[in-house]
Amino acid sequence: MRVKIEKSLPEKFLMQRHLPEPMECLHTHGHVEILLPVGCHLTYVTQLGNSVAPSGHISVLWGQTPHRLITVDHENHDPGEILIANLPLSEMLSWSMPEIFMAQLFSGRLIVGDTADPANFSCFARWHADYSTGNNELTDVARQELQLCLLRQSLCGWRHDGVEAPLTVNPPQRQARRVQAMIRYMAENYRLPTTVADIAAEAGISKGHAMTLFQKQMNTSMISYLNELRLRHAQSALANSNEKIVNIAFDAGFGSMSQFYEVFQRATGDSPQVWRNSQH
Repeated sequence: MRVKIEKSLPEKFLMQRHLPEPMECLHTHGHVEILLPVGCHLTYVTQLGNSVAPSGHISVLWGQTPHRLITVDHENHDPGEILIANLPLSEMLSWSMPEIFMAQLFSGRLIVGDTADPANFSCFARWHADYSTGNNELTDVARQELQLCLLRQSLCGWRHDGVEAPLTVNPPQRQARRVQAMIRYMAENYRLPTTVADIAAEAGISKGHAMTLFQKQMNTSMISYLNELRLRHAQSALANSNEKIVNIAFDAGFGSMSQFYEVFQRATGDSPQVWRNSQH
């Protein structure tokens, strides 16, 4: 399945408003998407399966997770629309959102607000209008209002993967902050020769503590998570360019071709060249 890295999104806050259309392939980007479908229900697919963003509900997804809109179900023959706030990961991390929210976000889940607040549409529409003016002061106000909107939704509750089950597990705040710091560091540095020691230092803890904490909170090892980021980058380049495989492997952050082939084969069951041919 093709995975495309989105290069058109600038590394800053931005708003979008358009008719929803199914995507041709999975794609990734560095932003956190805050979605509000209106007059339609949107089904996304990620590596965790299908998830529904229902009409009128705020939904949140980390764009680094390969995702694709596959189905648009309209309400009452309404063509519907989608309003999207794209937020850099670094800014989301600075907002002090509830720890369980951040843990679920980084796990690759689509997080859905429990309630459909009728005021959400007018808020998103105003933020989009403010952003479209190009006025930096209005845009800053829109970002602050978005933060408060998400905090309010957190008080009302979230569920994940379209399943009506609340997010209830609340890991200790200090541990959650450390895991978030590690994830942020990996997301920003996976293409560099990053080590477990580097990641642990970013969280201010020992290497052994970091490995144990990350495994417990994310249900995967730090190395596996780092290789997953690199693999997604490599798959996108393989599917969407004619660059030599060796260049793609090292550009994605793999330290050797043997490591790249081992990770790729284990994840896909194919060699990079066979997988590339299947995408074309």
